[in-house]
Amino acid sequence: MSMVQVTRRDFEGRIRSCRVSNLARGFNLSVSEKENFITVLRSPSASLGGGKTRRLSLHNCFPSMLQRTNLSYVRTFSMFGVDNFSESMAHELFKNFKLMTSLDLENAGLQHFPGEVVNLTLLRYLSLRSTRIDSVPNSIKKLQNLMVLNLRNTLITKLPKKTLELPKLLYLFVGCPYVDVGAQVYPGVKCSTSLQKLSLIKANYKEISIVKELGNFIDLRKLGITELKEIEGKDLCASIEKMKHLYSLSVSSAGKEVYLDLKDMKKSPQLLEKLSLGGRLKEIPAWVGELYNLYKIELKWSKLQNSPLEALHALPSLKELHLYAAYTGAFLVFNAQSFLELRILEIEQCDQLIEVVILEQALPKLQKLIIINCHCLDMVRITKNMRSQLEEVRVPQDCVRIIEE
Repeated sequence: MSMVQVTRRDFEGRIRSCRVSNLARGFNLSVSEKENFITVLRSPSASLGGGKTRRLSLHNCFPSMLQRTNLSYVRTFSMFGVDNFSESMAHELFKNFKLMTSLDLENAGLQHFPGEVVNLTLLRYLSLRSTRIDSVPNSIKKLQNLMVLNLRNTLITKLPKKTLELPKLLYLFVGCPYVDVGAQVYPGVKCSTSLQKLSLIKANYKEISIVKELGNFIDLRKLGITELKEIEGKDLCASIEKMKHLYSLSVSSAGKEVYLDLKDMKKSPQLLEKLSLGGRLKEIPAWVGELYNLYKIELKWSKLQNSPLEALHALPSLKELHLYAAYTGAFLVFNAQSFLELRILEIEQCDQLIEVVILEQALPKLQKLIIINCHCLDMVRITKNMRSQLEEVRVPQDCVRIIEE
């Protein structure tokens, strides 16, 4: 039996989380520290010892305990369980990191971007995720070796002009995806053509659209864009057509009642696996029905008058369908032989929806059914086989009816 056990896979079979037993964890840490692979400090009384520490992690310890300690050999540093990390503490700590390449300060409680970080010129990975910083200094341009910059779930609303010009930058994460809040980026920058993931950014900077410039990022694998205006839809389609490797796309409009006009895609992104569209839709764009690798789609605030099922039912790889305020009709009927690979179906806030019907031989692999906050919902009709195969059901119990076979 392997020491590392898989605890969760996604519907494509890819590993999402693992675990080790307490015994194996203790053994791994002991060997790692003995071989000087990593040093983990778990109490204020712990010490580094006499070796040249290269990978250091603090668990529930204040960084002040490292004062008067030689940290010049540390390449990787991370902290866990430190809620109050002051600027002075950061300054004293980071000035000793001369060879740092990876710095993870997620949830560190920082109020401001630590200025000393920009002097870590060998840095390749920087995460300030879920801190309370609200700006990034222009001096970030010093980090010429930076490949990953994670500013997700911070208070940052605007990025310095030089951020996208960092020559080795591959991944840039900013904004708050759960509420579709992006950050502004400057138009007209000399973009890093090697950028692979960019999310979430606003479509405009002070009313100047950056949508056309997104076409310069031809190697993008992931793109998240917010506050798109209806008239910018055509330009966004043209930019997306240039991204031959795109597998994840999230687009939200400038408001819940603002339409997304994405019908002008002449050639659909064939590698696309995840698609999220947030905004009013007159209809689902025709190119969506050609996404044969798509396994997850999310429609938010679409308020479609016609059922979205007709456009999506034949997608051969679709495993997750999420509909949030996406339909204004009264009936949704899943016909036989439709959605043959679907595992998760979520319907929420479709306020005029009265009845959902899942017929025999429809959704044969469904595992999770959620229908909530649909205030007019009166009936959810499913077969007996469907009810027995479901692993999770969140539907008003008084609405469920079993179809007699």
